[in-house]
Amino acid sequence: MQRLDAVSRSPIQAALAEGLDGSTTIKAYRKNDFFANKFRRFINDNSSAMLNYVASRRWLAVRLEVLGAFVTLAAGLFITLMYTQLGLTAGLAGLLLMWSNSFTVTLGFLITAFSEAEAAITSIERMHSLEMLPQEKSMVTAEEYMVDNEWPRLGKLEFEDVCLRYRPGLPLSLDGLSFTLQHGSRCAIVGKLYAHKMCSFCLMYV
Repeated sequence: MQRLDAVSRSPIQAALAEGLDGSTTIKAYRKNDFFANKFRRFINDNSSAMLNYVASRRWLAVRLEVLGAFVTLAAGLFITLMYTQLGLTAGLAGLLLMWSNSFTVTLGFLITAFSEAEAAITSIERMHSLEMLPQEKSMVTAEEYMVDNEWPRLGKLEFEDVCLRYRPGLPLSLDGLSFTLQHGSRCAIVGKLYAHKMCSFCLMYV
């Protein structure tokens, strides 16, 4: 449960940072309600995980106390019934009762240590998930795409059926773009978003 709480807390922090950084854009496109509902959904998910975590801790604490009471009762009955047969001294009997009474505390600390260690493993899982992300291409141009030292010979720019998407699974931002610019000519790119216009220039360096 503590691990679920830690995992569900990350989207809250990310959504808060995105809302603060992009507040002007959110207001410009009138998406206040959308982001507010999204943030409330993240809060509800984290609150449910936290509530279950606290309830499970109380559930476990009650049962540990009951178990400790049974252990202390069993130790007391053992000392009472077997006192003469084993020849126990008063000091040894008291030591046995004291150890049985601290059983609950020791077991509680042990379970807490295990739960804290499991919650700390989430950071390792995040590092592993980042490690499994597809790597970007190297900034060094591969040998098969190297051009000679005399390039460019002509100031001519030619795009032929170019397609581009920001990441796999998203729709194409550029779909079948084809044009040719002769040297000395001028060209204006008109688009709805600044990012779409910049894509054409970024492709020249890919």
